[in-house]
Amino acid sequence: MTLPIPVAAPGDLVDRRYRLTQRLGQGGAATVWLATDLGTGEQVALKLLHATLASHPKMVSRMLREGRLLERLCHESIVRHLATGTSAFGPYVVCEILFGETLRARLVREGALSIREAASIALQLLDALAAAHRIGVVHRDVKPENIFLLSPELSQAPQVKLIDFGIAKRLDDEDGEATQLTRVGDLAATLCYASPEQLGGAPVGPTSDLFSLGLTLSEMLGAPVPMVGPDLVAQVLDRLGPEPIRLDIGVRRSAIGHVIERAVSKRPEERHPAAELMAWDLWDVLAVEGRELVAAPPTERAAC
Repeated sequence: MTLPIPVAAPGDLVDRRYRLTQRLGQGGAATVWLATDLGTGEQVALKLLHATLASHPKMVSRMLREGRLLERLCHESIVRHLATGTSAFGPYVVCEILFGETLRARLVREGALSIREAASIALQLLDALAAAHRIGVVHRDVKPENIFLLSPELSQAPQVKLIDFGIAKRLDDEDGEATQLTRVGDLAATLCYASPEQLGGAPVGPTSDLFSLGLTLSEMLGAPVPMVGPDLVAQVLDRLGPEPIRLDIGVRRSAIGHVIERAVSKRPEERHPAAELMAWDLWDVLAVEGRELVAAPPTERAAC
C-alpha cells in the first residue's frame, strides 16, 4: 500500500536540509517556497510539486527534468540552480532567491515601458536565450510571468532573470519525453505566447522562443497580446492560420516595430535565425535612433 504524499507547511524540513518558511507563489503544478538552507544558512527558493501530483510519474519526471536542465545553464540572466532532489513531500528544485517582481507585475503596476526600457530587458533575455540555445535547450514558455526584474537597489546589472524552465526542451530529446509531458495539462504552456509550431505539434526550435519574446516585447510597449476572442479553439486556429499576427499599429510604427514583426512571423524560417541576430537588430535600431546603449552587446561566455 502506497502512503499518501504529505502536504508541506511552513516549518517542514525538506530532504533534511531545507526548512520551509513561507509560500512565495503557487501555480497549477507546484508551489514556490522561501526556505532556509540549513547547510549554509542562506535563504533559497524551493519549488515543490503539489502533493496531489507527486505520485504522477510524468509530473515527477517533468520536475526532475527541469532541475537537470537548469543545472546545465550558467548565465547571469538565468535563475541560478542550486539543487534538485526528492523528498517525503515529493520532488523539488532549489534556486537562488530573487528580490523584485515579475515583468507581468511591473506592467500591471506601471503600464507600458519606454522603448529604451523594453529594449534593455529584451537584450538581456536574448543573451540568456542565446546561452541556452547554444547548449541545445529551448525554454518554450517565454512570457511576462517568467521574466523577473530584480530590485535596482539590491542588484547591479543584469537587472533581468529568465525563470521557470518547467516545460523547456532539449533539442536532442529524441524520446519525445518533453512533448508528452507538455500535454499532461492545459497549464503546461501559455496559449497567447506560443508559436504556431508549438501549438501545432511541429518540431520546436530556438526561433519559437524568439516568437514568444517578440509578443512579449510588443506587450512591453503597451499593446495587448493579439487575440481573436475568448474561444480557445478559435485562438489556436487563428495562430495556426496563414494570416500574419495582428500587431498593434503603434508597435508596428515604433522604432523597433520591424524587429518585432520579424520575430513574430508565423513561419520559423522568416524569423531571426538566432537570438544573437535579433539582439544585433535591436542594437542597430538603438544606434540609428541615437539612443544611449543600454547594455554590452551579447558575447560568448565561458562555461561555468
